[in-house]
Parts: sequence; C-alpha cells; structure tokens
Amino acid sequence: MVGALRALALVHPVTASWSSRIVDVLSRILDLSVVEVVPAPEYRVLDEPERYVPRVDGRFDLILCLGLPGEYLLAVPGLAAACRARCVLVPVDSPEWGPPGLARQVSEELGELGVKAFFPRPFCTLTPIGDPVLDVVASRVGRPLLEVYVRGGVVVEARVLRCTPCCSTRFVAERLVEVGVDELRARAGLLHSYACLASRSLDPLTGDSLIHVSSRILAESIVIREV
Repeated sequence: MVGALRALALVHPVTASWSSRIVDVLSRILDLSVVEVVPAPEYRVLDEPERYVPRVDGRFDLILCLGLPGEYLLAVPGLAAACRARCVLVPVDSPEWGPPGLARQVSEELGELGVKAFFPRPFCTLTPIGDPVLDVVASRVGRPLLEVYVRGGVVVEARVLRCTPCCSTRFVAERLVEVGVDELRARAGLLHSYACLASRSLDPLTGDSLIHVSSRILAESIVIREV
C-alpha cells in the first residue's frame, strides 16, 4: 500500500457491479473499509438522507462515495465530520451520481468543515494536484498513462504507467501488441470502450456520454516510443 491512509468506501447495492471492481483496485492502494448504504424503499426525494447512510465508528482520512444516487451525498458532510475525514472523493461515472448543483452544495458544506471534496467526471480524469490525501490515489490510478514501444511501425510492447480505476488500461495494453502504429489510437479507444465502466447515457455537463469522454482520454494518454 502507498502511504498509511484509512479510507471508507460507501457503496450502493444497485451499482455493485461497478463499485466492486473499483473497490478491488483501490484496496491494493488504501487501507479500505467498505460500507453498504441502505437502499431507499423507492426512488423518491430523500427527506432524511442520513437515515440511509450507516453511522461508522473510527477515524478515516478519505471517504469514497462509489455509485451513490445523488441525494445520498447530502449525508456525507455529517459523516465526514464524525469520521474527521480530510478529503471526500466522489467519482462521477454516471450523470445521476454527481448533479452539478448538488455537488456544489455538498462541496460548500464540506468546505465549512475544512474537508476538501473532489468530483472527477469521469473517474479517469483524476490527476495528482498536490493534495496529500487525494494524491495517494491519483498517483496510482486515475488519468491513464500508457507507454507503447514501436518497431517497424508495429507495437512490440505496451506498459501501463498509471491505470484507470477500473483497470481498463491494462485490458487495452495487453491487446495492443502487433497493432500497427497508424491504427493504434483508434484501436485503443475501441478496446477501452469494451472494458470501461462509465455510463453510455448522455451527460448534460459534458455534452457527451462519459464512456466516450473516457475513451478519448485513454487514446490521448498514449506515449509512443520508437525502439
């Protein structure tokens, strides 16, 4: 593990297929505890969101909100205060997880507590920014970095220097050997779309689906080196 940070991951049963892979990756980096929030009886406005987020004992440096329906985030400032958290990370791989207005409200409430909040949209836009808590994660996963070695116009090796949180970068790298350099970025984008966990729904904030945003990020991240 990098560092000695304790992290608390809040997950929702409905998005378990997404969060389970993320939790697996982050567990290799952090001292991670996972708590499942309580599903609301039906989709509706949550008058008391804190009822659906269990109380947690102990101190955590980082709170990760993984795949939570938007209104659950309203309970996070109170939880952060109780845990004495220093940072809250809310990956937005689906538009309904981080509505901009709600994100601003929660960020302001956390800011009043001295807690920093980050909403990478999608998760693979995360980069180190000099924050001692966030950078423990961002130095290992987030915006991908992929080195590709080319000989005679063909890929002979691909190395993942920084992986996406869902590990799609490794999936792509394993399948690029013997691909021609002229089709490299297009092929990487297609492979990434197959393995990526981000939503295919239109995201009003970016004007595109988050899986397309993520695919472009990976294609742009490739560093080509002749050998």
